[in-house]
This record gives sequence, structure tokens and C-alpha cells, in this order.
Amino acid sequence: MRQYGLRFGLLGPPVLYDSGPGRYDTSADPCRTVPGRHDTAAPAPLGVHGVRGIRSPKTRALLAALLLDAGRTVPAESLKEVLWGGAPPASAQASLHNHVTRLRRMLDDPARLRTVPPGYQLRIGHGELDVHVFECHLATARGAHAVHDWERVIDACAAALALWRGTPLGGLPPNWAATPSPGA
Repeated sequence: MRQYGLRFGLLGPPVLYDSGPGRYDTSADPCRTVPGRHDTAAPAPLGVHGVRGIRSPKTRALLAALLLDAGRTVPAESLKEVLWGGAPPASAQASLHNHVTRLRRMLDDPARLRTVPPGYQLRIGHGELDVHVFECHLATARGAHAVHDWERVIDACAAALALWRGTPLGGLPPNWAATPSPGA
């Protein structure tokens, strides 16, 4: 798998992570072994300088909705509901297109966000979403707990907790509610 150089975050306000020296290599398993650490799954820590916040509340909401249905087509109508609730403006389709274009420019590979009738699809690789990496650390901690490997439990839990940046999906508009895509 190609390393995209970004990772996506929902364990706090929706963000994009920049990849750089010492960053977690998303081409590997998200719970890869760190040598000398009891085979604990612990990605290299991400510094604050590696996080790119998204200023526009609508673009943050769009990213969150697409990440919650990553890899699946999210209908444009569902995205309009996420962005404007039950009262989309007459210009909603054009405005949605503009928000998608802005989000594509922020991505390392604009082809990740594809137009797929009847909506849009965001492709993410294994281990690129902080929620998935968190779940992997949690599974490692549970496995270590089952065999009473307390040091490994502590390491895996610490790695999982280090991914949290605040309230999950924080920074979204107060009336924001993701609308699941049909068949999800």
C-alpha cells in the first residue's frame, strides 16, 4: 500500500495529520511492533506541528461525515443534510461542490475524494484513521490483559490514550448530526 503522508483524526475536532520524519508510517500495520517495547503497538507520537486543523465549520463537518462512512459512497443529499440540516439553501449543490473542492485541495492526493454518483467517496488506507489505530491498541491491551502481561497492557493503553485530542468530533456546528448513507 502507498504511504499517503496524511492520517485523519476524529478523536477530537476533525483534522488532517501531516506526515514527516518520525511520524507514523501508514504503509505498515497500524499496530506494528516498536522494537524494544515488549512488542507493544505504539506508533511514533505526533507533535502538534503535525496536525492541520480545518478552519471552515462546513468543511470540518463534510470531512467528518465522509470519514464516518470512509470507503462508501455518501449521497450528496445526505451531505447537504449534514451541512444545512432540513433547510439547505437554493445554492446547496454548488456550495457542496465548493466545499468538496476545498477539501480535495487539503488532501495529499485529491483522487482520494472521488465523485461517485449519487455522491462522494473518501478513500482511506488501513491505519490512517485515528479511531482505527485506537481500536487496534485497545485489542492489543485486551490480549495482553488476557495473559496478564501488565506492562504491555499499560503500554498499549497509553498509546491508545495518546491519540485523543479532546471530545470526539469536537468543533463541529452544534446542530451537526451525521446522516448515515443508505445500506450502512
